[in-house]
Amino acid sequence: MHGLVGCMRSVKVSDSDVRSLELRQLIDLLDDQQTVLIDVRPSKNFQQGSIPGAINIPLPNLKRDDERLAEAKQIVVYSSEPGDMLGRAAAKKLMAQGYKNVYSFPGGLDQWQRQREHVVDGTE
Repeated sequence: MHGLVGCMRSVKVSDSDVRSLELRQLIDLLDDQQTVLIDVRPSKNFQQGSIPGAINIPLPNLKRDDERLAEAKQIVVYSSEPGDMLGRAAAKKLMAQGYKNVYSFPGGLDQWQRQREHVVDGTE
């Protein structure tokens, strides 16, 4: 397996390659069962609250061939708030690893809470 990963070439990705979603677009994508929503914040932050349906994969743990992303038709990443570059960095990392249909939700948990209100904590 290591040889295969070592042979794969990373794709060069710039900030302009990252597609951002507005809240309404995110909500529409979440209706599709093959959309994977990733909260890239540290686990302790995720445990305090996240967008319903999100899985937690902190930025350093994003890797090629993650089984949780195998069936994803779309991948949406988010972090804390507008201006937090963690989500954009995560989208770029996933795209560089060869994932397709990757989006960033730059409003993050902050915008979700302000406009949708419902969040889940680590116990739900």
